[in-house]
Amino acid sequence: MIRAGAYAPSAHNKQPWHFIVVRDRVKLESIAKYHTYAKMATTAGRAIIVCGDKEVQTTPGFLIEDCSAAIQNMLLAAHGIGLGAVWCGLYPIISLTKATKELLGIPNNVVLVGMVVVGNKEKDREVEDD
Repeated sequence: MIRAGAYAPSAHNKQPWHFIVVRDRVKLESIAKYHTYAKMATTAGRAIIVCGDKEVQTTPGFLIEDCSAAIQNMLLAAHGIGLGAVWCGLYPIISLTKATKELLGIPNNVVLVGMVVVGNKEKDREVEDD
């Protein structure tokens, strides 16, 4: 999944992303306490925080787009190997980005874009063809 994220396209090929893999059960439970839409983190195998370095990609819009493309690739990779994955937004919600930065000790030059919570699927979702 990380490799798929790193293969995403990026503006000017700057590849500003960083991927922080959270496996620690206590940290996953902490995330679930402050992130309303990440309650599944308590039973997930891990969460991957996708963030971008403002010193590598100095155009904020490009940084967000680059990291979002990486997240999409990661979600597709998870599906391809039979895992369940959920994109939980962080940016631009200050309370979420601040809490996550404090929990993980992330420096100020790094923008938190999103989190991919990964685990085993409870069930497959049906996709309807029109």
